[in-house]
Amino acid sequence: WLDDFGFLEPETEECAWNGGTNMVNQPNGALCDVHGEVYALYLPENNLTGTLPREIGLLASMQSLWVAWNAIGGPIPDTAYDLDRLFLMWINGNELTGTISEDVGKLSNLGGLWFTDNLLTGPLPSRISDLSNLVAFSVNDNVLTGPLPS
Repeated sequence: WLDDFGFLEPETEECAWNGGTNMVNQPNGALCDVHGEVYALYLPENNLTGTLPREIGLLASMQSLWVAWNAIGGPIPDTAYDLDRLFLMWINGNELTGTISEDVGKLSNLGGLWFTDNLLTGPLPSRISDLSNLVAFSVNDNVLTGPLPS
């Protein structure tokens, strides 16, 4: 990590896992609401490696996930599709593998989805067409097959 923001340090609360701003003047790290719930993770261009942890699905208040331009690999965990408040998901520019699950259709609030520049394979799931709030969708530069679902 370029900046670990105190992640996973026992003495540091999740809402204190932040610092500075990123390239578009957004705060970096974890952002919390007034109830102490994480509603956003902004970790672009932070040299992150490994995989997205299954525990990502425990962040029930998550509205924005921005982990673009890192070196995150492996499949998208099935628990990521449980984030029913998620509005924006930027996971582009990583090394994600596997397929995009049909469970993507469960993200009913999703307005923007960026999976560009990964190693994703297989067809686009038909349930993408269930995302009625989706206005931005980018999956180019993967190894996806088949038509865009209508």
